[in-house]
Amino acid sequence: MNHYAMLRTLVLSAALLGLPGVTLAQGLTQAEVQAFLDSHNQARCAVNPPAAAMPALVWDNNLAAVAQNWANQGSFTHNATRSSDYQALTGNAIYVGENLALGSGAFAPVGAVGLWVAERADFNAVTNTCSGSTCGHYTQVVWATTLAIGCGRGTATSPFAGTFYVCDYAPGGNFVGQSPYVVASSGGSNAACGTTLPPPNLAPTASAGADQIVAPGGTVTLDGTSSIDPEGAALSFSWSQVGGPAVTLDTSSPSHPTFTAPVIDPSSPTLTFRLVVNDGALSSTPDLVEVRVLNGTIPGEGIVGPTGPQGPAGLQGEPGPQGLTGATGATGATGATGPQGATGAQGPAGTNASIPRGGIIMLEEGAPPPPGYTFIGTTRMEVREPGRRNEKHIAFRIYRKN
Repeated sequence: MNHYAMLRTLVLSAALLGLPGVTLAQGLTQAEVQAFLDSHNQARCAVNPPAAAMPALVWDNNLAAVAQNWANQGSFTHNATRSSDYQALTGNAIYVGENLALGSGAFAPVGAVGLWVAERADFNAVTNTCSGSTCGHYTQVVWATTLAIGCGRGTATSPFAGTFYVCDYAPGGNFVGQSPYVVASSGGSNAACGTTLPPPNLAPTASAGADQIVAPGGTVTLDGTSSIDPEGAALSFSWSQVGGPAVTLDTSSPSHPTFTAPVIDPSSPTLTFRLVVNDGALSSTPDLVEVRVLNGTIPGEGIVGPTGPQGPAGLQGEPGPQGLTGATGATGATGATGPQGATGAQGPAGTNASIPRGGIIMLEEGAPPPPGYTFIGTTRMEVREPGRRNEKHIAFRIYRKN
């Protein structure tokens, strides 16, 4: 099917949304469907430098069905079979692109698209390069040959928990070596908005920072610096406390308000704060952060103290007495100087305490080993005593120090 025929099919599919008695294929409300369409087309309208051609996206119920079915699985990961799933519904063997976004609280479609579009700040359309960790979500949103979108909503349980959205795109984009759109040689209009740039404004996204666990009496600093505006506009910060015993917020630093952690009732140790940001025209949806105050009265709950200084280095042990050499010499008694070695074998009784770990001694069989030694084997030696013609065979037991 060519792009014209497919677009005609998609437009017809989108038109069904207005017919009475037709059930939406996805778990989104009509208002959320429109929010996804408007947010995407506003971003496509806003490409800068402008595109030579940028069609407006239409809604496709079949894409939405694929996205919603995947969202129902509760896994915040990409659907590897989305293209074949779409082909099974439509017969169209095309590549389907996909974007995912996860959030907490009142996470709306506009917020999800805002996260993807925020990557625009790192993307250079002229050189088709990305200076950040990723720009692929944004480039899929503004991929010029993509004609349709369908999204679904789910509750993720792995690998992260929260509300998440899945948006599938046909035909999909993000092909290696290709630019998302052709930059216009002149002018600044496209079909996604039907007007000349500048584009319409998108709402910012608030981030109230990570939850904290603090000690009473300490200064607590909240952090809203991860809040973003798709157009990069300066943000104003509005903080309010919505849970727990009341505290006084010092907002002299709007993005980093502070307060003193109180000593509170252990039955309700959590303080909750809400952040809303505004770009001068539009406000974000609220984001919440919780601060739990420890007070030492909750069983099993304590305050972790600072790490202590590193202790001094231990002293190096002194070398063992030279007598250890004599014990080793007993092994060499099989040589011509064997009698001298036999005499040395008597030494371990006086030096066993100084033999380092792993040292070897030999004792005549029947002699008890000193404490701390392990038997490892036996040997026999020929010893010729002075004035005697015949050798004497003596059995030795070999021990190693533990």
